[in-house]
Formats: sequence, C-alpha cells, structure tokens
Amino acid sequence: SSTSTLPIGLRYFPYYVTETEAEAEIAANASRYVKGDNVNDVYAYILTNPVTVYTFKSDGSYTKSSSDYETANVAVYGTTVVKKFDDPETTQEALNTTNDYRDVIIFHLSDMYLTAAEAYLMAGQEGTALTRLNTVRTRANAGTLSSFSAYEADYSVTSSWTTTALDVILDERARELFAENQRWMDLRRTRQLVRYNIAFNSYITSVSDMSNTATGEVKWYRPIPASEISSNTALTSDSQNPGY
Repeated sequence: SSTSTLPIGLRYFPYYVTETEAEAEIAANASRYVKGDNVNDVYAYILTNPVTVYTFKSDGSYTKSSSDYETANVAVYGTTVVKKFDDPETTQEALNTTNDYRDVIIFHLSDMYLTAAEAYLMAGQEGTALTRLNTVRTRANAGTLSSFSAYEADYSVTSSWTTTALDVILDERARELFAENQRWMDLRRTRQLVRYNIAFNSYITSVSDMSNTATGEVKWYRPIPASEISSNTALTSDSQNPGY
C-alpha cells in the first residue's frame, strides 16, 4: 500500500514548525494518528526546547503538553525511531524486558566495501574506489555511478561547497550506517568534521567556533569528563584532549 496512508506511531516535527502548522498537518492526516487497538501510544513531537508533545487517544483526538528536551529524549529511548531497528514481534512499552530482539549490529559487509573504497581513494586508485562504492549502491538498488563527479546529492549545499569523491563515499556511509553511531568518527577520521559543521550546522560558522579560544586548538576529540580526570590517579588536568 502507499506509505501516504500508513498509520503513524511517532511523528517528529522540526524545531522550525509552528504548533499551527503541526496541528494543520495532524488534522489533514487524522485517520493515520488513531491509536486503535495498538499496544503502544501514538505521539507527535515538535522538537523545540521545551518540546511540544501531542498524545493521541484511541479515537484519534489528542492532548497537548510540554516537556523539556531531555525528558522527551528519554521517552523515546534516547533517539528518534529508525525503521531498520523496528521489530514488529516485540512490544516496546517495557524497556529492558520486551524491547526489540533484533541482533545488535557490529559490522556490515557494506561497511567493509566502503572502507575499502576510502582506502583505495586515499591510495590514488579512484577507479577501484568507485567500483567498491558501486557494489554497495547496486545492492541498495541505488544505481551505479559512472564517476564520482556524476553523483548528485539529495540535499542543498551552498555555492562555496564543492562535492569531492570523499564526500560521495561519506554520503554512502551515512545512508548505510545511519543511526549506528558511526558518523562522528567517520568525519573525524577523514578530517572533515570542521568542514561539515561549518557547512551544515547552523550553530557553527567558522573554525574558531570549534576551537579553544585561548590556544586555537581544534576540538578534533571529545572532552574527557572532569569527573573521570579527578577519579583517575593516572590523569591530570594536562591530560585533557586538545581544544578544551
């Protein structure tokens, strides 16, 4: 059936959507928000801080409330729902008892191909890198690329942004490994973390936004919590990662 008619279990509206706009969309799709006989409640969130929460009843009507962002985050187990982790055989009401029996993903064959593509690219073997990338794209029914320059991104970029072959591989990794906590490491490993943040993070406009104001060190690593430094006799304040 068409995805436009499927029931909605959780709906996340971006922070820039107003309550009026969200409620207009909800009204236009009222039949899709009906809880019916489903075990799990139906919710919609506007991801502002505080978060606006819509809780739907079995007849499709809803109540509206407000929640701080941290509480709302806990309510959805720390992240938005990702379809590839969904397990229709389990009830997701009781965390730690009946919450998803799918295998935990450790490593993909596609990850190996994309890692190889990156390695071949860095070694100057662009043709082999493209072949490895296309193996993954073929399996995903995304079509093969005749060259890295033939790639067309599905997102908007500024006029100053130039898509490189490495960007094409990183985009493919973002799709293949979505929600598997790989993105930050991928961008740091390839030294694209600052570049991507400047281009796509509305809170970052320059390298200085990701640097220590006193020393100018770029924050390539995450900070070591102060509690870990104070409780570990082998660490001192000088052990802190560069940039903090």
